Formats: sequence, C-alpha cells, structure tokens
Amino acid sequence: MRQLRKRKVRFPLIVEDNIKIRTLEELKEHPDLRAILSYYANGKLITWLRDRYSYEKADLIEELDKDSIDFVPSLLLCLGIESSNQKIELSEVVLNNEKLERVKRITDDKRLISEYKNFAFDDHQLALLLENSQTKRIYLYEGSFKMHSQLRSVNLIGIKEPCIDICDYSFNDLRRAGVKYNNIGITSHKLKQVLKITNDEFIISNFDRVAFNDDELDKLINTPDINQIWLSGDSFKLKSLKPRVTITGINIPFVDIGTYSFNDLSTNEVTIEHATKISEYFIRVKNVTKDKEILSNFECVAFDNERFYSLLQEKEIKKIYLFGDRFKLKGINHPVDIIGLNSPTIELGNYTFNELKVKHIKLTSVYTSSNVLDRVRNITDNEEIIENFENVAFDNNDLDRLVQNDKVSIIYLYGNNFKIPFVRKDVLIQGINSPIVELKKGKKLAEYIKNGISLLRVTFKDSEMAYSMDLSELSEGSSFTFGKYLNSSIEWIVAFKTNDFILAIAPSLDISKPLNSKDAYSWGTCSLRQWLNRYFFEKAFNSYERLSICNADLHTSSYSMQSQVIDNVFILSLAEYEKLNIKVKERLYGSWLRTQSYLSGRAKVVGYGGLVQDFNVISKYRVVPVIMLKPKIM
Repeated sequence: MRQLRKRKVRFPLIVEDNIKIRTLEELKEHPDLRAILSYYANGKLITWLRDRYSYEKADLIEELDKDSIDFVPSLLLCLGIESSNQKIELSEVVLNNEKLERVKRITDDKRLISEYKNFAFDDHQLALLLENSQTKRIYLYEGSFKMHSQLRSVNLIGIKEPCIDICDYSFNDLRRAGVKYNNIGITSHKLKQVLKITNDEFIISNFDRVAFNDDELDKLINTPDINQIWLSGDSFKLKSLKPRVTITGINIPFVDIGTYSFNDLSTNEVTIEHATKISEYFIRVKNVTKDKEILSNFECVAFDNERFYSLLQEKEIKKIYLFGDRFKLKGINHPVDIIGLNSPTIELGNYTFNELKVKHIKLTSVYTSSNVLDRVRNITDNEEIIENFENVAFDNNDLDRLVQNDKVSIIYLYGNNFKIPFVRKDVLIQGINSPIVELKKGKKLAEYIKNGISLLRVTFKDSEMAYSMDLSELSEGSSFTFGKYLNSSIEWIVAFKTNDFILAIAPSLDISKPLNSKDAYSWGTCSLRQWLNRYFFEKAFNSYERLSICNADLHTSSYSMQSQVIDNVFILSLAEYEKLNIKVKERLYGSWLRTQSYLSGRAKVVGYGGLVQDFNVISKYRVVPVIMLKPKIM
C-alpha cells in the first residue's frame, strides 16, 4: 500500500476589507501597512513568505532591526512595495495586537472587542489615547490610573471598577474640559491632602476648591463658577479679585490683600473669614492714622511723589491722602480731593488756584507753594486774594495779560502807576495798596463801567475823571437811571436832597410783596427788609454802585418800643412820606410804608388817592425801593 504525503496548507494574509492575499503580487496591489506589521509582529509574515518560496525576502526581513527608525520603509522595500504615507509604528501595532488578545480574554462582547484599540490597561496606554484627539471613548480596565495628560473632551468608561487619580486637576477642570466618567472611582493628591487637614464633609466634597499656596488661590479666584474657596497654610497673598467670592481659612491663615483695599473687597462683595487680613502698606498707613475712612482706603495714601503721581493717574480715585514733607503737583486731569495728614507742603508748579477750581481739585490741610504765591503772601494776608494769587498784577505787563484772559473776572493790583486798558470786558480791578491808576485819555469811569470794567480801592491820577454821575444839580422830582433789575435799567426819582445825600425812590419797578411772611410785624425783622437788603441789593447794583449807596440809619417805632436799624435799601415811613411834594407822593399810591399800625399785625399803606390806611402785613401791595446816594457817584 502506497504511503500518502501530508499536504501543507498555505494560509492567506487577510488585509483591509477582509481581502485574502495569497501572492506577493496581490500584496502589492493591496498594501495594508497595518496588517503587514501585524503579521510581522506575530511571525506569520516570514512563514507566509517561506511557504511561497520567497526565502531570500524572508531572510532579509529577518535581518532587519525592528527598533530602527527606517524599519518600516526597509520592510516595504523587501516586499517590493512602495513606501506608504501612512505613519504607523510597529510598537503601535504590537500594542494593539496585545490589547486585542487581552480584550478577547476578558469579554465575549463583540462591541467591546471591536473597540479593543480604545482600551487602556496602564497609565502609558491612557496617556497615548488621550493624546489622540480622534479617540472619543476610552475603556479603563481595573486597577489604578493617573491623569497626567492634558485634558480634553472624552468619555472614560470603567470595567471592573478601576480608580483614577486626577493628580493636580480638579473636578471643575474635568467638567470644563468635557471629561465624562462612568463606573470609575476618582481620587487625587489634593483630596489626600484635604483629608489630612479636615474632617468637614462639605470641604472634603469640594476638595478641589482648597488652596495650599498663592498660585492655587489665584487659579481658583480666576476660575468661573467658583464662589467659595478654602485656604490651608500659613500665609497667602491676594493677586487678583473677582466679585462675589467667599475665602475661608481652615487654620486661620494670614491673607495679604496686596494692593487692594477693604473698600475694594466690600465693593466686589468679597468676604475673607476665619483669616487675618494684612497688608504691608496698610500697616504703614495704620502707623500714621487711626481714621477709619482713611484705613479703609489705605491704598490712596501717598508717602512720596512717585506714589502721589501714580494715584493722580487713577481716574477712579476721588480722594488722595498725603503724609510727608513736600509734594509736587503735576499731571492731574480729573476731579480729586487732596488731603494732608500731617499738613505737608504742595508745590503747585504751573497750576493756579483758578485752574484747580475749574478742574474740581480740592486741597485740604496742606500748605501750598509757588514763586508768585510766595510773593503775594508777602504783601497780603487776605485769603481771597491769596486763593486767586495768579490774578495779582505787579506791573502793566501783568495787567495787560490778565485783561486779555477771558477766564479772569477779577484782577488785583499791587504797585503804582497802572494804566487801565479801555476794553469791553466784565472784570473787577481791585487795588491791594490803593495804587494810582490812570484812565485812557478822554475816557471817564462811567464809560469803563459801561464796558463792564469796575475799579475798586484805587487812587485815580485825575480824580475828576473818576466821577461817573453828578446828581448835585438835580431838583426834587427829577429822574435818573442807576442799577439794573431783571435786565432793565432802574429809573429813580429824587424825593428830597441835602448837601450830603440824595433820597431816591424807584416807583416804576413792578414789585408786589407782603410786608412780612408772618401775621406779626416790626421793620427790623420783617421778610421784606431782608429781601431788599440781600437779594435786591445784590442783584440790582454792581460793586461800584453798591459803594455809592449810603447806609441809612433808620429809627423805627411801634406802640410798644423803638428800635434802630441800618439799611442799604428800605421803604419810606409815614413821616418821610408826608414830607414829599404832591407829585412825588402820587408815585407811591398803592405801596407799603414801613410804619407799624397800632393794631397787631398791620402796617400803613398809601391808598389810591393818597389816603393812608392800615392793612394786614401778609397782604400783597406795591413795594417802592428807597436808597440814599452821594451827590457824586463814582
């Protein structure tokens, strides 16, 4: 009986799309690099070649260094296949083969087996999968893992209850990155730290919000959605701030709030509790003042010019406190109050008080200094002049410069022989030492006044030019204009005159008022007297005109007592009215007299027709103002 020979079965290589490769030519047509590397790794590629009598190729491949960077191109060259653009490492293929075999051993689930590449059995495999952004699911098989890689959106699925240490990451980090996890125990180095310092269940459940150093604190403050932070350590420094956060010390640490103030904390609703708040700058400020407002704004205190200049640039700062000897003002462009704590000196530089006033800069408890200011202080102690020191003229050049400045409404003269420019300008020129002034040739003071220029406390070189109006030739009943009320010139009637003064009334004014606001009366305390001497006197006459009005020494009598008052503007008494000529009397019909009636709360009124009657002082009747003028008005 003839013995039969065993026939060797030649196996094919199965490549992409489940194509069976039986010859080298077919392999060249379907060069599946991943399949080739897989067959090389398990030794079947060499066997497949020898079965097809390609001993030379098999030998060459056996001699290749699989750890060489040129291994893959060399392998393809041996097989007669052009190099592929695919970047596949042998180690990756070997790893995936190992994963496949291991997954098959632990499950019969075909879906899981099909995802064998996404399995991780150690930290290195987990890191590789996390680095591949195409991997959306990662299966962790029992044991412990550590999360060192950069986080990204991925779904971690545990098999047989693995545990993962998220290391320095927090639950918030995982949530923000889009990391989801199922059937996995989570732990971290920080959680272990927190468990050592507290048994508070709430803190432990929020362990990722505990800071052990400044960097962790700053990271938590700048993390959205975190409004509760715990501190464990000796000291911390606040580097940044965000609204509505509570910082709680676990072991009562020191918290240096840095450049922030307690007001900043309050404004941002930042609460620091169970901790000692400190600041080096705060301690320095506390050494010079106990004022609670200043301490709550301690960052607004300057001890030197550098800090002062820095604070002046902060538009949000409304108050600056100075402690030191001397400071210099510069670069200020927004309203601010500057307050001295130890009466320091501020050099104004090129600034004037008027400029500071316009900019709403307020100086309190400080000494001010400048060359012009020092000169003005040497000639006067008048606070108003010192405050407007930049408006002091020491010569005609200064005067001309100030007159040309549209913002200047008052000029002070110190010296002699000033020539007053004849221009249209509303300005008061006032002497400090009664200087001699000269008007423009041919011009009188009245013309200057008409142009808006008033002169006060000066000596006129030509006194005749100084008089603007001569009333000495006017007869009783004559009229003249003097002052303005409601933008109209006031017409006055000479009621009677002496060598020393002229008594004038203004019956043309349309004024009706009660004599008093209450149902009781004396001229010295009535509301009409106050209105005439305050409001009307200030509104109707400029500063020169007011100087020309004489003080009237009035004796007022009632049925119970007599009193004496001094007025600038008043109304006639019954006795004064009766001395007037008939034509002047007619101009006072329907007006109040200041004489009190014998009936309480009533006073005299000149009725229409000239009959004097008693009326209640709260009634409204005409008011005819009266003034006393010098015969010659400057």
